[in-house]
Amino acid sequence: MMKLNVLTHGAKSEQARQLQAALNRRLRARDMEQYVVAEDGVVGVKTLESVHGVSNSVINGIGGLLHV
Repeated sequence: MMKLNVLTHGAKSEQARQLQAALNRRLRARDMEQYVVAEDGVVGVKTLESVHGVSNSVINGIGGLLHV
């Protein structure tokens, strides 16, 4: 069984940096530069807003960016 690593606000980790890098790749590929975040490994407000924005885009029909 896969171990679940929960990313919480204010946390800093390599998993958070990997999430930011993957998120940025998907955003740039879809011309959504306004949501790109720093790849610093910190789960901050900007990272959370970006994930939220991308998830809303999926719901609104862009699809394939992020499955939450």
